[in-house]
Amino acid sequence: MIFGYFRLRDVNVNVAAGFFIMLAMFAPFNYLPTMAIRHGFSNQMALYTISIVNAGSTPGRILPAFVADYVGRFNIIVVVGISSGVSILAFWLPMEYYPSHAGILTFGCLYGFLSGAYISLQAPCIVELSTGKMHLLGQRVGIFFGVLSLGSVQYSSFPFNFLKHLWLFFLLIVEC
Repeated sequence: MIFGYFRLRDVNVNVAAGFFIMLAMFAPFNYLPTMAIRHGFSNQMALYTISIVNAGSTPGRILPAFVADYVGRFNIIVVVGISSGVSILAFWLPMEYYPSHAGILTFGCLYGFLSGAYISLQAPCIVELSTGKMHLLGQRVGIFFGVLSLGSVQYSSFPFNFLKHLWLFFLLIVEC
């Protein structure tokens, strides 16, 4: 019965996309303080970059979920997933070559908003895919987040290996 869940094409696409997005989502959380220190932030201010990302995620968890009730959950989660990848490619990676304090803090706030929106919209999307089969909802949410946990566990070491070869890291983000 558990593997019957993976016979649905929509579910497979959702789980695979979620896995790859979670694989890369927490990299900025991990590397933003290191980047800040490398570009002239004090140690205390560099640690606050994580707080800025988390502060940005608070409205990101509320506002897009509210809009998703009217526009559609999958419409918003697709836009947010693509926007978070674009924000990494357009803001975070170029800041390695053209660093600025305001840019790092702005990216932290923007990325916090986008990542918070993605995280808060995952469960409603699973509920939407489970329409008519509410007795299987707990099983489906558990399977979904179990697979996503495998991707998010890798965030601490996986991107480090790709940073050695920056073009591979670009490929990872583009794939997500």
